[in-house]
This record gives sequence, C-alpha cells and structure tokens, in this order.
Amino acid sequence: PLKVIVERAHEKGLLLYPTLLVQVASGNRETDVRGSDFRFDNKQFDIGAAGDLDPSWAGYEAADFKHSEIRAERLSIVKEVVNSYDIDGFELQLNYHPVYFHPNEVDEGRPIMTEWIRQVHKVVKASGADRELVVRVPASMEGCFSIGLDVREWIDQGIVDVVVGNT
Repeated sequence: PLKVIVERAHEKGLLLYPTLLVQVASGNRETDVRGSDFRFDNKQFDIGAAGDLDPSWAGYEAADFKHSEIRAERLSIVKEVVNSYDIDGFELQLNYHPVYFHPNEVDEGRPIMTEWIRQVHKVVKASGADRELVVRVPASMEGCFSIGLDVREWIDQGIVDVVVGNT
C-alpha cells in the first residue's frame, strides 16, 4: 500500500513523508492494532517492568528507550521504509503517548534519545541526501525536555530537518 500511495503522491506533485509512531505500548494482540510482535513478546522492556511504578501510570506499558533493543527495533522500521520506498522524508511521531523513560531516569535518557535521533537522521540522509527528517513533538520545549527529548540539542546538532510542535 505504501508504494501505491508514494507513486500517486508523486504523480500529483506531492511530497510524501511516512510517519512512525515511535512509542508503542506492549498492550495485547487482541486489542492493540499498533503494536508489533517484538513489543508483545518483550514486555521486559516496558517502563513498568522494573516493578516500582503503579500499573495505572500512563507509561507503565510503554517502551523504555534506555534499552538498546527497543531503539534497534524502532530504527529497523525506519531503515526498512527509507530503503524500500521512494519517499521524500520521514516523520517520527514523538508526541503520541510521549513517555520514553522511567520517571526517575529522564535526565539519563536525554543523551540516549539524542543519539537515537542522530542514528535515524543518518539512515534517512544515507538513503537520499535531500530527504528530510521531521519530528513531531510536544508543543513546548520544556515539555519535550521533561520527557527526555532535548529538541534544542537536536536542532543545534543539525540532526533534525523539521520540528513540528503539536498538542
């Protein structure tokens, strides 16, 4: 389906940027249509897996980006899309369920997330220098920083091409 959409967009003179919902809860296969087998089968990488958070906390079943396995699985999706389709750029939707680290590990998480964004940027650019990396983030820089996204640093390092603030 993505190939058909890309071809049609280009026929109409439109640019096309597929979007990845970066954060996905582990949920369950019966009700979660956005989860992956990797997430369903690896609940040990959930933020709540440490056992020190209330299970009703919104980020309990969210992927904990401190784990290299989580970052690698998400990056593999980006690689597959940018290497397989004639897209014009790629968007990371970082504002959908924006919890990336245990509440006590957000400070340590910022450089981890910055390095992951750098890797994504490199993948997007390697597949076509004119391709752009778009990040959709919470609307305030303070809000981003409070969840482990150092958007100012990403801009300063030139590892994002477009930033969309979104409530």
